[in-house]
Amino acid sequence: MSPEKPDFIGDYSTVSVNAELVDVRIIGYTKVLSADEALPDNFWFSADKIHFYQKTTPTEAIITFTSSISSSAPYTISIPGNFTPTGIYPGDSFTQSGTSLVIESAELLAIGDSITVTGALTINPVVQCAIASFFLPVEFLDQVDWIGKSFRSCKDIINPILWEFTWNQPSKLANTFVDRNYLPDFQENNQVTGIQGIGSLTYDR
Repeated sequence: MSPEKPDFIGDYSTVSVNAELVDVRIIGYTKVLSADEALPDNFWFSADKIHFYQKTTPTEAIITFTSSISSSAPYTISIPGNFTPTGIYPGDSFTQSGTSLVIESAELLAIGDSITVTGALTINPVVQCAIASFFLPVEFLDQVDWIGKSFRSCKDIINPILWEFTWNQPSKLANTFVDRNYLPDFQENNQVTGIQGIGSLTYDR
C-alpha cells in the first residue's frame, strides 16, 4: 500500500505521583481508560502515574488518592510534593506540613487504616516519545511497519513504550509510539494522505 500520513501527532508524556491514585481530573483534557483509546489532549492514569497524549501543556491536575495512616493520633499520612489538599475522608480537619498531612478525626483510626485525599497537584509532564495516530479501515491489526521501523504490539496498554503500537478495534484507531527524531517533516491536517519516500505502513486486512 502507499505510505500514509498520521491523522494526529502529539507527545506521550507522563507525570509520576508518589501516591496510589483513585481518580484524576485535568481542565482541558479528556480522561480515557488506556493508551489504545487516546487522542490528542486525552489522558489516562495508572496506580501512581498520569499519562498524556499531549498537544497542549497541562500545569495542574485535581487528584484523589489513598494513603495509609502512619502514626497514632494525631494521625499522619504522606502526600506528594507540589500538592495542595482540599478534602479528606475520613477526617474532620487537617494541617499540611511539607509532604505530610496531620489529620484530626473524631473516628478512632489505627496505623495502616486508609485515608482518601483530594486536592490540586502542580504538574510538569515529562515527554517520553511522540505518538502518531492512524484511523485504519481494517478489522484486525497485528503488525505495523512505518518510517522504516517495525512496531511491536503493546504489551501493557496502560504503560506503552517506544516502538510499540496499540489497536482499538471499535474505533479503528492505531497509536504508534515513536521517536520524534524519526518523524518526517510534515504538518497534520487531520486527514490520511499519501506521502512518498517516508516508509510504509503495513497491516493485515
